[in-house]
Amino acid sequence: DFGSLPLKYYICKLNAELLPQQQKEVRLVETMFTVLKNIKEHVRSALFENIYSTSEMFGMNLAKDQLLAQLTSDNIEIVTANSRLQKIIAVHKLRKNGIAPEIVGLTSPIKGKTLIFFYESECGNCTVQMEELLKNYAEIQEKGIRVITISADTDKNAFDANSTHFPWKDKLCDYKGFDGDNFIYYGIYGTPTIYLLDKDRKILGVYSRLTDINI
Repeated sequence: DFGSLPLKYYICKLNAELLPQQQKEVRLVETMFTVLKNIKEHVRSALFENIYSTSEMFGMNLAKDQLLAQLTSDNIEIVTANSRLQKIIAVHKLRKNGIAPEIVGLTSPIKGKTLIFFYESECGNCTVQMEELLKNYAEIQEKGIRVITISADTDKNAFDANSTHFPWKDKLCDYKGFDGDNFIYYGIYGTPTIYLLDKDRKILGVYSRLTDINI
């Protein structure tokens, strides 16, 4: 809760001013980033986390977006144990750069068009989409598209029982659920989530259904 009371007081004071809401939120971000850029890392991350969550609490959506944009443009590193905030930052960077992060646990790097399927074994929609993937896998393979499945399972037996019949090589699970490295780096909140990448890991699309993908 670093700086929470002074921050809330500042926002309340700012809200009391006779300014357009947009101008208030821009001023908040400008003021906070002046501070963020001049303090050490562990304090900076704690303060950023608090600024973001407090902006969210006050419904300051423009401020939230501006905070993330400023974070990316100034290349400021934020180290947080808050997996939700990690995913929010990851998604923002993905949208800005359009380049997917490297996948943790792969035995060989991505070198061609690739379909990444995030799922859970106990997820009904995941099962439906996985059956669709299995049904169309031969055609997908013929088109030279690599398939990588990444599970949010936390139980090894459940993962093994479900993935043993997958015909593709890349079947990943670190048994950390939605707090796993790949789920955080790709900003995954729900499953199924499907990424389609080109040979340079450029994101061609993000989907929840295979039928929406033009492959």
